[in-house]
Amino acid sequence: MSLIAKVIENNSRFQFLASWIFQYLVEKSNLPPKQPKKALSSHILPTASTMIGVCVTVITFLRTMNFHMKTYADDILGVDTLIFITSCFLSYLSIRNNNNSNFELIADNLFLVGMFIMVVVGLLILHLK
Repeated sequence: MSLIAKVIENNSRFQFLASWIFQYLVEKSNLPPKQPKKALSSHILPTASTMIGVCVTVITFLRTMNFHMKTYADDILGVDTLIFITSCFLSYLSIRNNNNSNFELIADNLFLVGMFIMVVVGLLILHLK
């Protein structure tokens, strides 16, 4: 007989704990199945379209003010706007095609890239003199 089996046999508290854990796991396994994961595309579409508006607003702001490096920030935000537009388009296609995971994955990755670019532009604008 193994050492673990001897400990279990001689220790009633351990037996109680083991049976309680077993019952808990059995009850957990009998739960109804979880709802399917809600599509991410329904969240990407409105958020990416809002970010398009933010990019256009910042571009307009930079063009009306006299900043030295405004052309870099303008150009980068212009590319960022195109990334967000592409993300919107792909998330819309994902919704229209019954939550196609390929479109959704590309839209999600593009959205993350666009957000990263916005952080870089924000840091660039902070350091303008």
